Amino acid sequence: MRVYLDFAERLFFLKLCPFVFLAALFLNYKRRSLMFVTFIRCKFLQYIHVIHLKIFLTMIMKGSL
Repeated sequence: MRVYLDFAERLFFLKLCPFVFLAALFLNYKRRSLMFVTFIRCKFLQYIHVIHLKIFLTMIMKGSL
């Protein structure tokens, strides 16, 4: 189960976060604080997504879905 979670975490991070960060970099290249906030927000969204994914996989393992 841990392998699936690691794969999903990497997939989510690699697909979404670089695009969000690069968009912020492109649109606000003079505002470093905004880029930093965007990056932190992206990490937070990744964390929330992983929590939901773990709950979902746990429910599947227990057979409640």
